[in-house]
Amino acid sequence: MAQQACAQARHDPLFGKMLALQQELAQMEEALTLPPVQMSAQDQALVARYKSLLQPVNKPKTATPRVQKAALPKIQLTLVQPDQVDLEAAYLEKVAQMRKLMEQLAPPPDASPQMQRNYYSARKLPVTRKTVTKVPSYWVCNLCSARHRQPSECAQPELGGTWFYEDIITSHQEFAYEDE
Repeated sequence: MAQQACAQARHDPLFGKMLALQQELAQMEEALTLPPVQMSAQDQALVARYKSLLQPVNKPKTATPRVQKAALPKIQLTLVQPDQVDLEAAYLEKVAQMRKLMEQLAPPPDASPQMQRNYYSARKLPVTRKTVTKVPSYWVCNLCSARHRQPSECAQPELGGTWFYEDIITSHQEFAYEDE
């Protein structure tokens, strides 16, 4: 009976709409948590100016006047997050649509308790979870600031060093919900 309920759920147009909406919501959540960051035009011009000032000596330089150290302005970069408010509003609208669809999701009223459980179990939406794991990437020794895979590769590991880690992001789907 549970397999029949899963087969019926695959052909249910309401559940199909919910799956598509759930995928859109997952993409929006990712965009909200990792928003694209852009520099303003003024900051881009400032960075370009400093790049031209810091050109290597062997490249031909353009004539730039020398500026006194005291005359340099304090640099404040401002980051612009485009359409963040619009994205949040669209996300809330999609959540409202999902709630309406979930309210429409109901088994037949004359179904037995077992059939109702099968109905809801077959229509449970998967949730994608991302896990960040810190993995040691390399070790920098205090002796000569060289990168090593292990402290034992250093000539004098007893002088100490610092581990540097990299983040490994893994994602998996599960059917557990936060409010359970």
